[in-house]
Amino acid sequence: MTWFGQATRLAWATERTPAAAVVVYYELPMLEGQLVALAEAPSWDHVAEMRIPVDPSGCAVEGVAASPSGRWAATQRSSGQGECGFDVIDLESMERVGGVIEMYGYIFEPPAFAADEARVVACWAHDLGAFWAPDGYDEDEPSPGGVVELGALYEHRLDSHSLHTCALELEVPEGWLPDDPYSPVWYGPTGLKCLEGGLRMVLPGGDIYEHGGPLPAVLRLPPLSAFGTILE
Repeated sequence: MTWFGQATRLAWATERTPAAAVVVYYELPMLEGQLVALAEAPSWDHVAEMRIPVDPSGCAVEGVAASPSGRWAATQRSSGQGECGFDVIDLESMERVGGVIEMYGYIFEPPAFAADEARVVACWAHDLGAFWAPDGYDEDEPSPGGVVELGALYEHRLDSHSLHTCALELEVPEGWLPDDPYSPVWYGPTGLKCLEGGLRMVLPGGDIYEHGGPLPAVLRLPPLSAFGTILE
């Protein structure tokens, strides 16, 4: 058992030898940044550390993931008031090499690394569900029908540090309304996992979706199984 005092988030580099952990610390004043450190066994002392900025909106780190080898880390940012973002960090040079400091919307979990560490992918959603609603806010209003943008995937290539954005679209049938429109299962895509040449995610409502090949600029998702009673 290892104790990291004042740490708020931690991720293990599962294939690194010797063992190592990426640790994020909450420090005051927050606007001066958050401390990200690499702690290596067996002493668990910091072998490297850096600070990443906190956006004036308060968009700060609330989740972190480490690549299997421990070469890279990626964070999940949130202000708790509708702003989100993520960071991509090179743990060898302790530099922030990519990401988005702040944007409107929600990222529900840390970005996912590919097993070969060629890329890392983050998933962003416009809002906490209500994608079917006429104005995007009144969850208890049936859909007027049509194509909506759920959010987007952000794919950061770790060789070139280029960022590709893939918008996620869904066609919602007219008159559709979830049985429980306030349930978190409708918030947005989750469970993101990089597959060889593609990815897998859990769509709103629980359907599992896999995409093979490179991400396009716009990805039209299949109809949700929950739409069935409307589509028949």
